[in-house]
Amino acid sequence: MGQHPTVGGDGGERDFSGVAIDLTSNDNDITDVTIFSSALGFTDIDQVVIDQNYVNGMSLKSTAGKLTVAGNGTKWVADFSLILMFPNKINHVQYSFYSRGGEVVGFPAHDVTNVSSNVVVIESEKPVDRVVSVFVDQHNGVGEKNFLM
Repeated sequence: MGQHPTVGGDGGERDFSGVAIDLTSNDNDITDVTIFSSALGFTDIDQVVIDQNYVNGMSLKSTAGKLTVAGNGTKWVADFSLILMFPNKINHVQYSFYSRGGEVVGFPAHDVTNVSSNVVVIESEKPVDRVVSVFVDQHNGVGEKNFLM
């Protein structure tokens, strides 16, 4: 990654952003990735995918996440705020709603009722003992708009 040293002396410094990827070894392993931005207010994020980001000694941050929430009631809350890279930005939600065993009497209506602040809320029409598995991501394809925010 090249550098443009400014030490605060460049008027456009607030708008600098970029990505650097270091390919090393004979197998072209990706060993280092740097994402940086000096811009304020992180408003039009597009085509960024960071998945399965495992770094020793650092907390996991990703643009995709999966959580499972179990409970006996009408509401299940999956909080992705500690997992996702960008705050208040969920572009896609998929979920599975299934029984934890025992007798299943009917299948209640259920739906995603809120997506905000990187939290997904699923609710059912009546109390049931269920497990909800939720998958979210923060990336859009070219020209795709985010309708969940």
